[in-house]
Amino acid sequence: MNQERLELLMAAGMIISREHLQGLNYKNRKLEGCHLSDCQLDRCVFDYVQFKKCLLSSIDFSTASTHLPNFESCMLSGCKLSDVDANGQTWFMSQFSDCDLSHADLSKINIELCIFSNCNLTGIKFDQANIHRCIFDNCLLDGAQFDGSTWHRMSIMKADFHKFRFDGVKLRIVGFNDCDFTNLDLSGRSFSQCNFTGANLAGVNAQGSDFSSCMMSKANLTNIMLNGANISDALFNEADLTSAQMQQTKADRAIFNKAVMTAADLTGSSMEISQFVETDLRFAKLSYCDFTRADFSKANLENAQMVGATLSFTNFHLIEDKNLQIDGTNRLSGAMETDMERYQGEEFKTEEQPNGLS
Repeated sequence: MNQERLELLMAAGMIISREHLQGLNYKNRKLEGCHLSDCQLDRCVFDYVQFKKCLLSSIDFSTASTHLPNFESCMLSGCKLSDVDANGQTWFMSQFSDCDLSHADLSKINIELCIFSNCNLTGIKFDQANIHRCIFDNCLLDGAQFDGSTWHRMSIMKADFHKFRFDGVKLRIVGFNDCDFTNLDLSGRSFSQCNFTGANLAGVNAQGSDFSSCMMSKANLTNIMLNGANISDALFNEADLTSAQMQQTKADRAIFNKAVMTAADLTGSSMEISQFVETDLRFAKLSYCDFTRADFSKANLENAQMVGATLSFTNFHLIEDKNLQIDGTNRLSGAMETDMERYQGEEFKTEEQPNGLS
C-alpha cells in the first residue's frame, strides 16, 4: 500500500490491518487517530513522529526507523519498540499492553499518566527520567536503569526488584504492591509515604532508611534489618516481621496490629503511642524501649524480654505474659492498674544494659 492511499484511509478513520507497508516516510509528521493492526513495516521512517489518539496493535517498530517518537493519548498492544530511542521526549496518557521495550533508551523522558501492563522492560534506560502518575503492572525490569530519575505518585505492581539498584532515584508516594525485594540492599534510602502492601522484603538490608508513614500491611519482612531506621507512623498490620532486626529504630505511632513479630529484636527503640493489638511477640527482645502510651491489648508476650523498658501509661489488657521478663528498672507509672499490681512485689533478675543504651 502506498503512502497516499494509506493517508486517505487513515483520514477516513479506517483500520489498516494486515498490510505490508513499504517505504513510508512520516519523518517530523503528526499522526492523529490512526488505527494500525498487525501490519508489517518495511523501510518505513517514523523519526520524530507525534502519535496522537492512535491505536497500534502488533506493530513491530524495530523493523522501521523510529527515532524520538512521542505518544499522546495512544493505546499500544503487542507492539515491539525494543532499542527505540526516545531520549528527552514526552509520553502522555498512553497505555502499553504486552509491549516489548527491552533496551529502549528513555533517558530524560517525561512520562505522565501512562500505563505499562505485562511489558518487557528488560535493560530499559530511564536515567534522569521524570515519571509522574504512571502504573507499571507485572512488567519485567531485569537490568533496568533509573539512575537520577524521579518517581512521583507511581504504582508498580508484581515487579521483581531483587537485583535492582535505587541509586539516585527520588521517590515520592510510590506504590510497590506485591513486589519482590528479597535480599536487596536498601540501606540509607528514603521511602517515606510509599506503599509496600503485600510486598516481599525478606532479608532486606534497610538499616538507616526512612520508611516513615509507609503502608506495610501483609508484607513479608522476615529477617529484615531495620536497625536505626525511621518507621514512625508506618502501618504494619498483619505483616510478618519474624526475626526482624529493629534495634534503636524510631517507630513512634507505628501500628503492628495482628502482626507476627516472633523473635524480633527491637532493643532500644522508640515506640511511643505504637500499637501491638493481637500481635505475636513471643520471644521478642523489647528491652530498653520506650513504650509510653503503647497498646499491647491481647498481644502474646510469652517469653518476651522487656527489661528496662519505659511503660508509662502502657496498655497491657488481656495479654499473654507467660515468662515475660520485666525487672526493677522498668518504669510502670500510669500503666493499667491491674498490670502494675501483677508485677509489684515480685522478684526479677536484673540484666546488664547493652552497650550504648541507657
